[in-house]
Amino acid sequence: MSYQKLMQINPNDLSGEWLEQASVYQEVAEMTADAKKEIDDLKDAISSREATLDQQIRTDPIGYGIPKVTDKAVICRIELDDGLAEMRKKLNQAVHTHNMLTGALTALNHRKHALENLVQLTVTGIYAEPKKGKQTVKEMVEAKAQDRLKSKARKRS
Repeated sequence: MSYQKLMQINPNDLSGEWLEQASVYQEVAEMTADAKKEIDDLKDAISSREATLDQQIRTDPIGYGIPKVTDKAVICRIELDDGLAEMRKKLNQAVHTHNMLTGALTALNHRKHALENLVQLTVTGIYAEPKKGKQTVKEMVEAKAQDRLKSKARKRS
């Protein structure tokens, strides 16, 4: 999934963007929850594998190449298990995926705020094209200030 493409906003189709925002957020939120569940499941599987290996090693230490059973020797032998190493790789990948999805949710929240601001700017006319020729923003602000001064002067008279 291209998260960058999800974050783009078409300012010419704000209503369409708004309609899409909630469903995209929901989709990414579900994917984030699924990624979190996968992390939890992998952590449980790793704990279970470690406990099983611990028990097997302590039951038959010679079969695992340990002449004398000590906690350190058992832990070292557990760490050498290929299946456990593969499970940890999967866990790291799942954590990475979850982090990316969490970042996408944050970006979607920023997108929502950007959409709100674009709508507000469009509604108030600030984002619209200037109506008076090619007047600069500074000129528009100055003209507005002069209009206010004139209207205050009229009220006083």
